[in-house]
Parts: sequence; structure tokens; C-alpha cells
Amino acid sequence: MKKTFRSLLFVPMVLTAALVGCTDTTQVSGPEVPLNAAKKGVDQSNGSSMQGMTIAEIVVDAATATEGAEFTILLAAIQAADPAVLEALSGKGQYTVFAPTDAAFGALFANPDFPYTPEEVLGNQELVTQVLLYHVARGRRDSGDVLDSEQIRTMQRGFLFPLLNDMGAYIVDNSDLTPNAKLGPIDIMASNGIIHVIDGVLLP
Repeated sequence: MKKTFRSLLFVPMVLTAALVGCTDTTQVSGPEVPLNAAKKGVDQSNGSSMQGMTIAEIVVDAATATEGAEFTILLAAIQAADPAVLEALSGKGQYTVFAPTDAAFGALFANPDFPYTPEEVLGNQELVTQVLLYHVARGRRDSGDVLDSEQIRTMQRGFLFPLLNDMGAYIVDNSDLTPNAKLGPIDIMASNGIIHVIDGVLLP
């Protein structure tokens, strides 16, 4: 399923049509932590409802926490990306975000086969934008919907592949450089979508 890593520098930009033009506000009903996820080892420890906050606000809150900050690199990436990304994650559309932790980014940058430094990623707006878009899917997908899907089309127009086994639930990307990203905590509800935390960075 995984393919040889392709340079993200040459992936066509799709922001105008994919993000700014998206007006889907459909909300999918369902339990905050689906039973099928609970039975199969998904980490639900911090799944919570933050319906009054947008995805962007939740990321900022988690990145600036006085203790246990999780998303400082993710926030830096959002700030370095095309402004349409922040606009979308702050707006009224509905999105599902697979959010890598700081440790996930640290592991990626420590991989000697990854061809970019943190400075090169954050300093290249097109590159960081495409990486971020590969972590975002249109619509409000709770963990039950995610795990029931064979593949999930991202806003980067690539696909992610949910995987469930005895070890837990994972998201598989399209790169041979990265291990499967484990899901959890899951189902962090925002006013404009859902966040699922992952322990790896996803690459097209």
C-alpha cells in the first residue's frame, strides 16, 4: 500500500477549490467515542467535546498549554502554510483532522532518510501546505466512520488508509519513510469538525 516517497514540492496546489470553496456543514450524528473503537484498543483517554471551539482554537490551546503542550510544531506548520489552511480550520466548514503530536514531528525529523530539515519544511510554504492538507479530510468523520472506511480522501487529494489490528487502530499513509500512525486520543469534537490525535506524521 505504501509507495516510494515523492517530493511534495511538485504536488499541484488545490487550496482555492478544496478549502476556501468548501461549504459543507453537515454534521454526522453518533456517539463521541464509538463502541467499536472502544472494543479494539483505540486510545480514548482525552476524547472530549469542545463544541464551542474551532479546530484552530483547539490546536492553539493545546500548543500553548502551560503543561503537556502537544501541538507546538503543528501550530507552527499551520502558521507557515498558505493562509487558506488557517482560514478553513477557523471557519464554518466541517473537517476531520489527523493531528500529529510534537513527538510525531520529532520522530520524522530524526529519520535520516527524511530529506528535509525542520527549517526547510517550515520555510517552504508550498511544501508545508501540502503536508498539512494530507492530514485533513472534508466532512465530520468520527472514529467509527474512520475505522469503517477502506480509504479516506484528503484535501491534498491523496488517500489515507485506516488499519485495525490486535495492536490498535492506525492510519497508513502513502510513504515508505513513515511507520503507521497510531490513533489516539480520538473524537475531540470541535464546532467545525473533529480531531483525531496520531503519533506519526503522514506523508503523501
